[in-house]
Parts: sequence; structure tokens; C-alpha cells
Amino acid sequence: MPMKDRIYWVMSSIGVYTVKSGYKLAKIRKRKEEQRGTRAEHGCSMSWATLSWNSVWRMNMKPELQHFIWRCLNGILPVNALIMDRCSKGNFLCKCCGENPETIEHLFFFCNSAQEIWKTAPLDWDGLKNFRSKFWLWWEEMKDAVREEKGRERIELTVHLLWQIWKSRNGVQFNNKRREPVVAVSKAVLEWREYMEAQEEGDKAGWGLIARDWQGEVKGAWAVPSTSCSNAKVEEAKALRLAMLVAKQNGWRRVEFESDCLQVINDINSTNDEAVRCTVISDIRKLKYRFDECCFAFTKRENNSVSHTLARKALQMECPAEWKECFPGWLLELAHADCKGSCPFFSVSWIAYH
Repeated sequence: MPMKDRIYWVMSSIGVYTVKSGYKLAKIRKRKEEQRGTRAEHGCSMSWATLSWNSVWRMNMKPELQHFIWRCLNGILPVNALIMDRCSKGNFLCKCCGENPETIEHLFFFCNSAQEIWKTAPLDWDGLKNFRSKFWLWWEEMKDAVREEKGRERIELTVHLLWQIWKSRNGVQFNNKRREPVVAVSKAVLEWREYMEAQEEGDKAGWGLIARDWQGEVKGAWAVPSTSCSNAKVEEAKALRLAMLVAKQNGWRRVEFESDCLQVINDINSTNDEAVRCTVISDIRKLKYRFDECCFAFTKRENNSVSHTLARKALQMECPAEWKECFPGWLLELAHADCKGSCPFFSVSWIAYH
């Protein structure tokens, strides 16, 4: 028997209109209209997105920051207003000021917390104030500064400032902790300078780590290549930080770390906060409290030959090498010779190739 035609509502599994399915359709249409509006503003959306991403990719910055800017340009940074719009969860208001919806533009340009950070920063983009209504438009105008003197460096520092604004926001959002603007700016400048130095001062570095128990028996050894090389102090500090993470992963709770870089050891052991001149030293001092007992000592290079040899070997490697339980003869011989001078739990060294 032929069936009669009937009206069927495609947005519902049972074919009947419901308020919920109608609301869902309205949201879908609204999103499509916004996307069409965005494409119209961009002109040719695909070419714009490609050009913007290419400009970010050419910047001398960490991949983490490149991805962060990419999310901002594509409007997918998880700010409160976006989460509320897409998931209908949470509060759309900015938690830092509690007054306006937290959009990407509000977060970076109009929130009082962000404005205080920009006032403290060692650069300004006052000429771009008229473009702050759309982040992508502001970015497009700002990137023209690449052609100016030190323009690329200014943009890269700006990305670090945006990153610190985002991290400051997350501190308030998730931990209800606020950072002073000067702290956020100092962190941005410091991380930017450290990364620039790491890119300029060398091509490759090698780290050597050796772990022994209190009787001098070797418990592990590591040769770790690094694709970029910064100054001597920072590179030695990085090797020490890695040694601490290795010790933590192995469950070693009472440790002594030894290095032949006196400046790094003095900075770590100093009670003066001004001694923390780089973020790596700051990380080490925080990691120290994750052990039951932890101390740092200086040793002469002649008493640290095994880790120095491991660092040299790391220069020839593409991937890190690890020895546990079974060790080559040369390593045990050098480790035994080093123990005549001292017997720390963990010794580190590094060497650079330019």
C-alpha cells in the first residue's frame, strides 16, 4: 500500500520538531553566518590563512608559541566566550576583570590586566589601536613592522608578551592567583632573550650525566645531544635540570648534584633571589623541593672526566644514549678515576660545537 507524504523534521531523529532541535539548528546557522562574515572580512580566507601562517612559521620562536599564535589567528583559543558559545558551559565573563565577555580581543587588548602589562612592556604598538577589534587584523598590521629596523625582534618579543598575558589569565582562571604586570613582562623579556641567545651563540651542544650511589657504584649514564647551544652557564644549568628530572623519574629521593661550573652552583645555592637570572636556574630551585634531600656542589673538571667524555660523545649522536646495569669498560674506568677526587650521586657536564 503506498504511503502518503508527510512532513519530516530532519534535525530530529524521530522526525518531529522539538525546541532543543530548533535551538541546535539556530546555533548552526549562526555559526555559518559568522564564518561567512569572517571570510568576507578576510577577503580570500584561504590565501589570508596561508599568508598569516607562513609569517608565523618564519618567526624565530619556539613551536609552542607558533602554535599559540596560530590558534589566536584562527579564533580557536579557548577563551570563556568561545567555550560558552560552542559548549554552553562555564561563565562567558572575563575572570580577570569580571566585567566583559572574555573574547580573544578583550583578553589581549581591553582587559585591565592586559593593559597594565602593555604599559609596563618595553615596546608599544599605539599606532595599531584602531585595529584591536579583530585580532587577525591587528596581527596583519603589526607584521608589516618586519620591514622596519629590528622589526622582526619586536614582533617576536610581542608574541612572548601575548603568551605571558595568556599564562597570567590562566593563573587567575584556574588557580585564582594574580601576577604583577612587571613579573609577566620580565618573564616575557627573559624567555625571549634566552631563546635568541640560544639560536645565535651555537649550533649544537652535548650533555653528559653520570649517576652513582654513595659507595661510588655507577647506577646510570646518559649522553644527550642538544640541537641548539646557548651560553656556558645556561647550557650547564640545562644539563643539571635534566639530571634532576632523571633522578625524579627513577625515584631517587636523596641526591647530590655536582657540576664543574662554579657560577651555576653559586646561583643555585644563593639565598638572594637576584641570583636567579635565568628561567633554568629558577626551575632547578623549584625542583629541589621535590626531593627528600637535595644539594649541589662544585667539582674541578679533572674530577668530572666521565660526564665530560659523555658530553663529547653526545655531539656525534642524533638521539640520546642511556646505559643502565651494563656499562662499557672505558666508562667504568673513568668513573672510578673520578671517585678518587669525590663521590657525588650525580655529575653533569656539557660541551659545545660551533
